[in-house]
Amino acid sequence: MPAHKHELKPLLDGLHAELVAAGRVGGIVHRHTGGLIPVGGMVGPVGRLGEVPVLLCGDAAGLTNPITGAGINAAVISGRAAGEAVAAILAGHADAAEEYAEEMEDLFGASLALAVKRRRQLLDIYAHAGRPDDRELRNAWIAYPDYWSRDEKTLEVREIA
Repeated sequence: MPAHKHELKPLLDGLHAELVAAGRVGGIVHRHTGGLIPVGGMVGPVGRLGEVPVLLCGDAAGLTNPITGAGINAAVISGRAAGEAVAAILAGHADAAEEYAEEMEDLFGASLALAVKRRRQLLDIYAHAGRPDDRELRNAWIAYPDYWSRDEKTLEVREIA
């Protein structure tokens, strides 16, 4: 949220200090960069301006992973597919836009929906229990098997003592 923007640099500096103290990263920060990353999951990859179909890809289609922030691969794949769909539309293939939307859902829908769910669960932990413990972080990170678990109780909010 824009109202909390001033809190980001101190949080990042604190995390960096912890990682330096743990010997996980070096002490020199060469530069800071940043920008907004869409983390709400996939939005409809096809819209309309009047009768004209508009195909969204990459960040515009919400294809950025809400946990990792990764989106380059999805942007390249969806950009190419959108270009192919536009060429098909111009060649008279009336269903190309809808087929593009179905392809994006097939490729990215389930994994983005899970990432949105894991992000919300992790944010609930921060909101109600403070910092997540190691188990909770492993359950919220894609590199660990528990992230992919279908167990609905994978990330439970800890009781505050």
